[in-house]
Amino acid sequence: MIPVTCTVNELTNQKKLVDEVYAEVLAKLKLKKNSVMYGTMIEIPRAALTANKMAEVARVFLIRYQ
Repeated sequence: MIPVTCTVNELTNQKKLVDEVYAEVLAKLKLKKNSVMYGTMIEIPRAALTANKMAEVARVFLIRYQ
């Protein structure tokens, strides 16, 4: 779960980083690839407005409002 993202570009950049680290950990620990749900927290109004594009990258949304 990636917090405080506003655009699909931010989310895509973070996904690349997460995927790299995940691959390194799997290789180091000699584990099989497992299904991972990648998502973001919708905490900022702008993120809510761009959520349709962010849904192309994220599998899960956590929507926080107050």
